[in-house]
Amino acid sequence: MRIAILILAHKNPNQLQLLVDRLQQDFDVYIHLDKKSNLSEKQFEQYPNVFCIKKYSTNWGSYNGILAPLELFKIAGPKNYDYYIHISGQDLPIKSNKFITDFLNRNRSVNFVNWHRLPVNIWGEDGGFGRIRYFWEHNYGFGVIDLLKKLIIRIIRKFQFKFNWKRKLPDMAFYGGSNWVNITGRATSILLDYIEKHPDYLQIFKYSCNADELWMQTVLKNAGLNLETDYLRCINWGNNRTSPNVFTMKDLDTIMAHNGLFARKFDENVDKEVIEVILQRTENSK
Repeated sequence: MRIAILILAHKNPNQLQLLVDRLQQDFDVYIHLDKKSNLSEKQFEQYPNVFCIKKYSTNWGSYNGILAPLELFKIAGPKNYDYYIHISGQDLPIKSNKFITDFLNRNRSVNFVNWHRLPVNIWGEDGGFGRIRYFWEHNYGFGVIDLLKKLIIRIIRKFQFKFNWKRKLPDMAFYGGSNWVNITGRATSILLDYIEKHPDYLQIFKYSCNADELWMQTVLKNAGLNLETDYLRCINWGNNRTSPNVFTMKDLDTIMAHNGLFARKFDENVDKEVIEVILQRTENSK
Protein backbone atom coordinates (compact mmCIF):
# COMPACT_ATOMS: atom_id res chain seq x y z
CA MET A 1 0.00 0.00 0.00
CA ARG A 2 1.63 3.21 -1.23
CA ILE A 3 0.20 6.40 0.24
CA ALA A 4 0.91 10.02 -0.62
CA ILE A 5 0.14 12.79 1.86
CA LEU A 6 -0.58 16.17 0.26
CA ILE A 7 -0.23 19.10 2.66
CA LEU A 8 -1.27 22.73 2.32
CA ALA A 9 0.86 24.67 4.83
CA HIS A 10 0.94 28.37 5.59
CA LYS A 11 2.30 28.87 9.14
CA ASN A 12 4.00 27.39 12.21
CA PRO A 13 7.25 25.83 10.87
CA ASN A 14 7.98 23.91 14.08
CA GLN A 15 4.50 22.37 14.13
CA LEU A 16 4.79 21.47 10.45
CA GLN A 17 8.16 19.86 11.16
CA LEU A 18 6.62 17.60 13.80
CA LEU A 19 3.83 16.61 11.42
CA VAL A 20 6.17 15.79 8.56
CA ASP A 21 8.62 13.97 10.85
CA ARG A 22 5.84 11.56 11.73
CA LEU A 23 4.28 11.07 8.31
CA GLN A 24 7.46 10.71 6.25
CA GLN A 25 8.42 7.59 8.20
CA ASP A 26 5.92 5.55 6.16
CA PHE A 27 4.44 7.83 3.49
CA ASP A 28 5.67 10.10 0.73
CA VAL A 29 4.83 13.70 1.61
CA TYR A 30 4.11 16.56 -0.81
CA ILE A 31 3.86 20.05 0.67
CA HIS A 32 2.66 23.32 -0.80
CA LEU A 33 4.20 26.11 1.26
CA ASP A 34 2.18 29.30 1.09
CA LYS A 35 4.12 31.81 -0.98
CA LYS A 36 3.60 34.64 1.50
CA SER A 37 4.65 32.54 4.52
CA ASN A 38 8.03 32.20 6.25
CA LEU A 39 8.07 28.46 5.55
CA SER A 40 11.10 27.19 3.63
CA GLU A 41 11.74 24.22 1.37
CA LYS A 42 15.18 23.89 3.01
CA GLN A 43 13.47 22.77 6.21
CA PHE A 44 12.78 19.36 4.66
CA GLU A 45 15.81 18.81 2.44
CA GLN A 46 17.02 15.94 4.66
CA TYR A 47 14.06 13.77 3.65
CA PRO A 48 14.33 11.98 0.29
CA ASN A 49 10.58 11.29 0.25
CA VAL A 50 9.38 14.83 1.08
CA PHE A 51 8.75 17.17 -1.86
CA CYS A 52 8.05 20.89 -1.44
CA ILE A 53 6.79 23.63 -3.72
CA LYS A 54 6.14 27.29 -2.94
CA LYS A 55 3.98 28.62 -5.76
CA TYR A 56 0.77 30.31 -4.61
CA SER A 57 -0.47 32.66 -1.92
CA THR A 58 -3.54 30.84 -0.69
CA ASN A 59 -5.75 33.47 0.86
CA TRP A 60 -8.90 32.27 2.60
CA GLY A 61 -11.63 31.51 0.07
CA SER A 62 -9.42 32.20 -2.94
CA TYR A 63 -9.10 30.53 -6.34
CA ASN A 64 -5.50 29.75 -5.41
CA GLY A 65 -6.97 27.43 -2.79
CA ILE A 66 -7.82 25.22 -5.77
CA LEU A 67 -4.63 25.71 -7.74
CA ALA A 68 -2.29 24.86 -4.85
CA PRO A 69 -3.68 21.38 -4.05
CA LEU A 70 -4.18 20.72 -7.76
CA GLU A 71 -0.46 21.32 -8.23
CA LEU A 72 0.27 18.73 -5.55
CA PHE A 73 -2.06 16.22 -7.22
CA LYS A 74 -0.36 16.88 -10.57
CA ILE A 75 3.07 16.23 -9.08
CA ALA A 76 2.13 13.14 -7.07
CA GLY A 77 -0.52 11.71 -9.43
CA PRO A 78 1.83 10.27 -12.08
CA LYS A 79 3.61 8.24 -9.40
CA ASN A 80 0.54 5.99 -9.11
CA TYR A 81 0.00 5.80 -5.38
CA ASP A 82 -2.80 3.62 -4.04
CA TYR A 83 -4.15 6.50 -1.93
CA TYR A 84 -3.87 10.27 -1.78
CA ILE A 85 -4.67 12.02 1.52
CA HIS A 86 -5.11 15.80 1.45
CA ILE A 87 -4.57 17.59 4.76
CA SER A 88 -3.56 21.00 6.08
CA GLY A 89 -0.36 21.84 7.90
CA GLN A 90 -2.45 22.30 11.05
CA ASP A 91 -3.77 18.73 11.01
CA LEU A 92 -2.46 15.83 13.06
CA PRO A 93 -2.78 12.08 12.61
CA ILE A 94 -4.79 10.66 15.50
CA LYS A 95 -3.91 7.10 14.57
CA SER A 96 -0.51 5.55 14.00
CA ASN A 97 0.98 5.34 10.52
CA LYS A 98 0.45 1.57 10.65
CA PHE A 99 -3.21 1.96 11.57
CA ILE A 100 -3.73 4.41 8.69
CA THR A 101 -2.03 2.06 6.23
CA ASP A 102 -3.95 -1.02 7.42
CA PHE A 103 -7.27 0.83 7.38
CA LEU A 104 -6.83 2.08 3.84
CA ASN A 105 -5.54 -1.31 2.71
CA ARG A 106 -8.81 -2.86 3.93
CA ASN A 107 -10.74 -0.16 2.11
CA ARG A 108 -8.51 0.27 -0.91
CA SER A 109 -11.37 0.94 -3.37
CA VAL A 110 -13.24 3.43 -1.17
CA ASN A 111 -13.04 7.22 -1.56
CA PHE A 112 -13.64 8.96 1.76
CA VAL A 113 -14.93 12.35 0.62
CA ASN A 114 -17.47 14.57 2.35
CA TRP A 115 -20.05 15.68 -0.24
CA HIS A 116 -23.51 17.14 -0.81
CA ARG A 117 -25.29 18.02 -4.02
CA LEU A 118 -25.88 21.75 -4.36
CA PRO A 119 -27.95 23.59 -3.30
CA VAL A 120 -27.12 23.03 0.39
CA ASN A 121 -29.35 25.03 2.73
CA ILE A 122 -26.65 25.87 5.28
CA TRP A 123 -24.30 27.17 2.59
CA GLY A 124 -25.81 30.63 2.40
CA GLU A 125 -26.50 32.50 -0.80
CA ASP A 126 -28.17 30.24 -3.40
CA GLY A 127 -27.36 27.17 -1.32
CA GLY A 128 -23.69 27.40 -2.21
CA PHE A 129 -24.15 28.43 -5.85
CA GLY A 130 -23.48 32.00 -4.76
CA ARG A 131 -19.84 30.98 -4.34
CA ILE A 132 -19.47 30.70 -8.12
CA ARG A 133 -22.40 32.71 -9.52
CA TYR A 134 -21.11 35.97 -8.05
CA PHE A 135 -17.70 37.65 -8.29
CA TRP A 136 -15.51 37.54 -5.16
CA GLU A 137 -12.23 39.22 -4.34
CA HIS A 138 -10.47 36.71 -2.10
CA ASN A 139 -7.47 36.13 -4.36
CA TYR A 140 -6.03 39.56 -3.66
CA GLY A 141 -3.74 40.71 -0.85
CA PHE A 142 -3.43 44.08 0.85
CA GLY A 143 -1.26 46.15 -1.47
CA VAL A 144 -2.61 49.34 -3.00
CA ILE A 145 -3.33 47.70 -6.38
CA ASP A 146 -4.86 44.66 -4.68
CA LEU A 147 -7.15 46.83 -2.58
CA LEU A 148 -8.27 48.69 -5.69
CA LYS A 149 -9.05 45.41 -7.45
CA LYS A 150 -11.01 44.25 -4.40
CA LEU A 151 -13.06 47.44 -4.45
CA ILE A 152 -13.89 47.04 -8.13
CA ILE A 153 -15.01 43.44 -7.67
CA ARG A 154 -17.14 44.39 -4.65
CA ILE A 155 -18.86 47.05 -6.74
CA ILE A 156 -19.49 44.51 -9.49
CA ARG A 157 -20.99 42.11 -6.94
CA LYS A 158 -23.32 44.82 -5.63
CA PHE A 159 -24.60 45.29 -9.19
CA GLN A 160 -25.05 41.53 -9.46
CA PHE A 161 -27.24 41.48 -6.37
CA LYS A 162 -29.18 44.58 -7.36
CA PHE A 163 -29.97 43.46 -10.91
CA ASN A 164 -30.06 39.71 -10.26
CA TRP A 165 -27.18 39.21 -12.65
CA LYS A 166 -25.46 35.87 -12.14
CA ARG A 167 -22.54 34.22 -13.86
CA LYS A 168 -23.69 31.53 -16.28
CA LEU A 169 -22.74 28.02 -15.22
CA PRO A 170 -22.46 24.94 -17.42
CA ASP A 171 -25.34 22.48 -17.45
CA MET A 172 -23.98 20.02 -14.92
CA ALA A 173 -24.64 18.98 -11.35
CA PHE A 174 -22.46 20.68 -8.75
CA TYR A 175 -21.33 19.05 -5.52
CA GLY A 176 -19.52 20.38 -2.49
CA GLY A 177 -18.03 19.35 0.82
CA SER A 178 -14.81 19.47 2.78
CA ASN A 179 -11.66 20.07 0.73
CA TRP A 180 -9.80 17.55 2.95
CA VAL A 181 -10.20 14.25 1.14
CA ASN A 182 -8.89 10.70 0.98
CA ILE A 183 -9.09 9.36 -2.56
CA THR A 184 -7.82 6.35 -4.42
CA GLY A 185 -5.30 6.32 -7.21
CA ARG A 186 -8.13 5.64 -9.67
CA ALA A 187 -10.11 8.65 -8.45
CA THR A 188 -6.99 10.81 -8.69
CA SER A 189 -6.40 9.71 -12.28
CA ILE A 190 -10.03 10.52 -13.15
CA LEU A 191 -9.72 13.95 -11.54
CA LEU A 192 -6.51 14.88 -13.34
CA ASP A 193 -7.66 13.42 -16.65
CA TYR A 194 -10.89 15.42 -16.56
CA ILE A 195 -9.10 18.68 -15.84
CA GLU A 196 -6.58 18.04 -18.61
CA LYS A 197 -9.32 17.28 -21.16
CA HIS A 198 -11.59 20.14 -20.04
CA PRO A 199 -9.31 23.18 -19.71
CA ASP A 200 -12.32 25.50 -19.33
CA TYR A 201 -13.54 23.70 -16.23
CA LEU A 202 -11.39 25.60 -13.75
CA GLN A 203 -12.51 28.92 -15.25
CA ILE A 204 -15.83 28.36 -13.46
CA PHE A 205 -14.05 28.93 -10.16
CA LYS A 206 -12.13 32.11 -10.95
CA TYR A 207 -13.19 35.03 -8.74
CA SER A 208 -15.04 32.51 -6.57
CA CYS A 209 -15.50 32.14 -2.83
CA ASN A 210 -14.49 28.90 -1.11
CA ALA A 211 -14.74 26.91 -4.33
CA ASP A 212 -11.96 24.68 -2.98
CA GLU A 213 -14.94 22.86 -1.44
CA LEU A 214 -16.55 22.33 -4.87
CA TRP A 215 -14.09 21.51 -7.60
CA MET A 216 -13.07 17.97 -6.59
CA GLN A 217 -16.49 16.73 -5.51
CA THR A 218 -18.08 18.01 -8.72
CA VAL A 219 -15.64 16.12 -10.94
CA LEU A 220 -15.70 12.90 -8.93
CA LYS A 221 -19.48 12.71 -8.53
CA ASN A 222 -20.16 13.54 -12.18
CA ALA A 223 -17.72 10.76 -13.08
CA GLY A 224 -20.05 8.36 -11.28
CA LEU A 225 -17.66 7.50 -8.47
CA ASN A 226 -19.08 6.26 -5.19
CA LEU A 227 -17.91 8.55 -2.39
CA GLU A 228 -18.21 7.58 1.26
CA THR A 229 -19.37 10.76 3.02
CA ASP A 230 -17.27 10.10 6.15
CA TYR A 231 -14.01 11.91 5.40
CA LEU A 232 -12.29 10.54 8.51
CA ARG A 233 -11.61 13.86 10.22
CA CYS A 234 -12.17 14.99 13.80
CA ILE A 235 -13.17 18.66 13.61
CA ASN A 236 -14.94 20.92 16.10
CA TRP A 237 -16.76 23.71 14.29
CA GLY A 238 -18.39 25.10 17.42
CA ASN A 239 -20.67 27.99 16.49
CA ASN A 240 -18.39 29.17 13.68
CA ARG A 241 -18.82 27.61 10.25
CA THR A 242 -16.04 29.72 8.74
CA SER A 243 -13.11 28.16 10.60
CA PRO A 244 -12.96 25.24 13.04
CA ASN A 245 -12.04 25.68 16.68
CA VAL A 246 -8.41 25.14 17.66
CA PHE A 247 -8.02 22.01 19.76
CA THR A 248 -6.41 22.18 23.20
CA MET A 249 -5.63 19.68 25.95
CA LYS A 250 -9.21 19.87 27.19
CA ASP A 251 -10.25 18.21 23.91
CA LEU A 252 -7.73 15.36 24.15
CA ASP A 253 -10.11 12.59 25.22
CA THR A 254 -12.62 13.52 22.51
CA ILE A 255 -9.92 13.54 19.86
CA MET A 256 -8.41 10.20 20.85
CA ALA A 257 -11.83 8.53 20.97
CA HIS A 258 -12.73 9.68 17.46
CA ASN A 259 -12.81 7.08 14.66
CA GLY A 260 -11.17 9.39 12.13
CA LEU A 261 -7.59 9.24 10.90
CA PHE A 262 -6.78 12.93 11.29
CA ALA A 263 -7.91 15.88 13.41
CA ARG A 264 -7.87 19.62 12.76
CA LYS A 265 -7.00 22.13 13.68
CA PHE A 266 -4.05 22.67 16.01
CA ASP A 267 -1.86 25.69 16.65
CA GLU A 268 1.41 25.56 18.54
CA ASN A 269 0.92 29.19 19.56
CA VAL A 270 -2.34 28.28 21.28
CA ASP A 271 -1.51 24.88 22.80
CA LYS A 272 1.72 23.10 21.90
CA GLU A 273 1.27 20.40 24.53
CA VAL A 274 -1.73 18.79 22.87
CA ILE A 275 0.27 18.40 19.64
CA GLU A 276 3.14 16.70 21.42
CA VAL A 277 0.88 14.42 23.48
CA ILE A 278 -1.12 13.21 20.47
CA LEU A 279 2.00 12.46 18.45
CA GLN A 280 3.47 10.60 21.41
CA ARG A 281 0.34 8.55 22.06
CA THR A 282 -0.01 7.52 18.42
CA GLU A 283 3.67 6.84 17.73
CA ASN A 284 3.57 3.09 18.25
CA SER A 285 -0.13 2.39 18.70
CA LYS A 286 -1.75 -0.27 16.59
